Amino acid sequence: MKAQFGTDHYATVKGYRIHYVETGEGHPLLLIPPSFATYRNWQRVAPGLAQHFRVLAVDYVGTGESDKPARGFGYSPQEQSDVIAGLLDVLGIEQTHLMGVSYGGTIVLDFAGRHPQRTGKVLAIEGFISVEKGLPGWSRLQSWLVSTPIVGDLFFAVVRSGVWNIKFARGIAGPWWDEMTEEERKAWLSYVASEVRCASRHGWGGIKRSLFSATDVDLRADARRIRAPVLLLTGGRSAYREHIKPTLDFLRAEVPSARIVEIPDGIHDMEWQKPQEVLQLALDFFGEA
Repeated sequence: MKAQFGTDHYATVKGYRIHYVETGEGHPLLLIPPSFATYRNWQRVAPGLAQHFRVLAVDYVGTGESDKPARGFGYSPQEQSDVIAGLLDVLGIEQTHLMGVSYGGTIVLDFAGRHPQRTGKVLAIEGFISVEKGLPGWSRLQSWLVSTPIVGDLFFAVVRSGVWNIKFARGIAGPWWDEMTEEERKAWLSYVASEVRCASRHGWGGIKRSLFSATDVDLRADARRIRAPVLLLTGGRSAYREHIKPTLDFLRAEVPSARIVEIPDGIHDMEWQKPQEVLQLALDFFGEA
């Protein structure tokens, strides 16, 4: 399937095939999507970013057209950030800016701590340093069940069928759903439909399992090594508002280079809800001396 923007590329990194879409010219800027999402997540902001940067929108391990290993990969943010570093090696990129959302925001924050010399600036939309209160919508038992054979395979077969697309679309959008224009709702539903077609037990199940493992989502040791400028955007109406508070407290206390901006009426996925505002904040941030 032809990329929605830019050009499709593939690279072999640490034995895994990684898909990414490239567009624009200039200093590299890697875009990492939220949990279960693909490069398509960035369709509302990537064209604007590509006017200033060499944009590489990545399908991390487990999603899209990238590999979804059944074993040997735990889908932790640490493993994902190391694969991103390997991708830079393959592409001959010494240093890059990074931008990520949710699980993708967690990956880019961890990358900045694990690979400080390769990090330019980091913009995270509701990325987590640690998950201390769980995450809304899924229990540990549910996360374990969907990663098991038979139950997980049946579950993801239903997901791929599309019967829950509207349920997923409403749940992810939260309060924004009732405020969408007809055009926005049509685009959002089309986006959700394109993403669920990539659902798999090994990929999505592995990500779910890693997000609900306290040992995997405690990145404070890595984050203390962050030296790059960091901008974290958080939404005033996000369903993750209480869950992200420990991350905000940590950044304020222990990462002097971090700045936090709250968008009062923002939801979790502000790159979709408020693309122009997010784009302008990103361009201002990455363009600062």
